[in-house]
Amino acid sequence: MIAKVGGKNREANRVRNNAVGWLLLLVLCTSLLGCISTSTRFVTGLSPQDRLLAAKLPVHDEVLPEGSYTLVGPVNGLSCRVDQADVYQVSEENAREELKRTTFSVGADAVMGVQCQTYGRGEGPRRCLESIECHGDAVKLAAAPAN
Repeated sequence: MIAKVGGKNREANRVRNNAVGWLLLLVLCTSLLGCISTSTRFVTGLSPQDRLLAAKLPVHDEVLPEGSYTLVGPVNGLSCRVDQADVYQVSEENAREELKRTTFSVGADAVMGVQCQTYGRGEGPRRCLESIECHGDAVKLAAAPAN
């Protein structure tokens, strides 16, 4: 009888250890996916193909010459660390990527007049712990004249 009880305990330990192992694997995968997707935390609804297209949009810090574009409207991109526990890395690069995604989502094909601002604790949009916001004008570029 004692050997039987010991066998049941070993089996229960094996099942428990397997469950703990799967749980740890799930937590690890979830945290890794969270780290991968942090740069897309604000602009949602874009397919992976649209995100690739948005990443290729030109960003012009200067205002383009008049007549070379049609104004679509103002756009913003935000890189925001929400709180101390947030591992997201705030950067101008991330804010500019968000700006491109927003530009793409409004149907424009470029953004011009881009300026970025860094904010500290509790300042700026969404009351982030720290953030960088870039803003500019979304535009549709005029077609190049045919020769």
